[in-house]
Amino acid sequence: MFVRAAIAKLESINLTFWKGAGLFCVVVLARTALERILGFGKEEGWWYWTTYLHYLLWYGVVLLGMTLIIHWFSRSRPERILRAAVICLGITLTPLLIAIAIGEDPHLSAHYALLSGPAQWIRFIADFFVGSFTDFGWGIRIEIMFMFVALGAYMFVKTRSLAKSLLATLCAYVFLLFMGSLPSVIFWFDNTSALGPTSFFIDLFYHRFGTTAIGHGYLSNSGLGSLDVWINFLISAVLFPLFIVLCLAVLFCANKNLFRVIIGNVRIERGAAYAFITFLGVMTALIWLKVILPLTFLNIVSIIVLISTSFLFHAATVFHNDIYDYETDKISNPNRPLPKGTLSTPQMRAVAFSCGALSLIGALTLHKYGTLLVGAAFILAWAYSAPPFRLKRFLLINPLLIAVAFLFFLMFGFYTARTSHALDFPLGKASLFLVIAVCAANFKDIKDYRGDKQQGVMTIPVVFGLGKGKLIIGLLSAFSLLLVPLLAGKLLLYIPSILFGVLLYRAIQHEPYSEKLIFVLYALYVITGAAILTLV
Repeated sequence: MFVRAAIAKLESINLTFWKGAGLFCVVVLARTALERILGFGKEEGWWYWTTYLHYLLWYGVVLLGMTLIIHWFSRSRPERILRAAVICLGITLTPLLIAIAIGEDPHLSAHYALLSGPAQWIRFIADFFVGSFTDFGWGIRIEIMFMFVALGAYMFVKTRSLAKSLLATLCAYVFLLFMGSLPSVIFWFDNTSALGPTSFFIDLFYHRFGTTAIGHGYLSNSGLGSLDVWINFLISAVLFPLFIVLCLAVLFCANKNLFRVIIGNVRIERGAAYAFITFLGVMTALIWLKVILPLTFLNIVSIIVLISTSFLFHAATVFHNDIYDYETDKISNPNRPLPKGTLSTPQMRAVAFSCGALSLIGALTLHKYGTLLVGAAFILAWAYSAPPFRLKRFLLINPLLIAVAFLFFLMFGFYTARTSHALDFPLGKASLFLVIAVCAANFKDIKDYRGDKQQGVMTIPVVFGLGKGKLIIGLLSAFSLLLVPLLAGKLLLYIPSILFGVLLYRAIQHEPYSEKLIFVLYALYVITGAAILTLV
């Protein structure tokens, strides 16, 4: 009865999204600070923030993974499980405190297991408590034992099934020890020599630092402090996609309708445009400056993080913009979540904040210039949508801000692949890219014509009328493709540019107007252009 009452009390505590996120960040900060006080790591000065970034993602993945395991076996509401888990997160301090209390070296209770292969990982799982892994202290072992006794009790109260309780506890145990040996995964996939795990990471840092697109622009590959910082970046980059996938999985399990509404409002085709521009920046560095970026596991991870970061930026700006476009959307887009009532303004803010924070975290793991560029793009997005500026109201400034944001993400992709100086970016090409982006960005205003007209947003269709506006936008869109061969320095691209320029113009004049058709034509143009450049 006591256990049941305690569980009910935990699950009934009123913990809002903002309070829960704040509590999670504070507890992880306390764990990071305690390690710092105890002399962990060799990171110097303010570089210890990389440990905090690493721990935020690691504990986030563990919490979300455990939540899903418990949900799958108990069918309890994921949000109630997550609420209870966040409240109990203070248990993460106990391994260090126990180690201090029993006179044990705290370092033994706060490190990863570096394992040479899956076979050793299986043995690690089998004899963690009683076997030969003596480099783990009793602080961490006692914490894990306590956690799984509590988990087993929770599962039995919820299911009344001993088999389900044991199976859930076993799955959680395997998952936790997998997370406790996460760097080993990098070793398994990226080890091209006969080195052991520890030697591999040292060799990776001193010999492959320049060709691994993670943590660039922050440091040089010299000194053990730099090694510890870079390892934080590597692990954070590996954790980042896992964290996003688990967030989506928990949201889906918690509220399928809410999940569909949020995904449906993201406008994937526009997000794909940001992702493509960012990837184009990588290709610019590879082709223009002959940068070498081998197709290794870590570089594949970096591309996934890069694309995810750009897409999350887009998602954050969509939900942020929709809050301030409510009156416009009531007329032009009544099926969007806010005018339709499927999402509230606080929910929109929570989604925008979550996507924005994750986008900045992703940028932080890759490159300092990328972080600055994504941050600057968010400032532009705020000035574009929100009072007192709301710069989207002004003709030409509206598409220019979008074009500058695209340029920032093009540069973000470039710097992710290129490790050197800010001036490495070909600034002469930037102005031409801006002209192309400004010309190409106006078609988005056609669908919003009626709402923009009522709200006084000065777009081309509003200023010149819908008919003339579509004519001008069609010509600008076709003209933007005619500039691409000059940007790429490949005159052969005029063939698809002329063809798709005509098709774009026709599609923009067509009734009924379809924005998705415009995105499809742009995508086909990119594929055709890439095929020509590859084959010729």
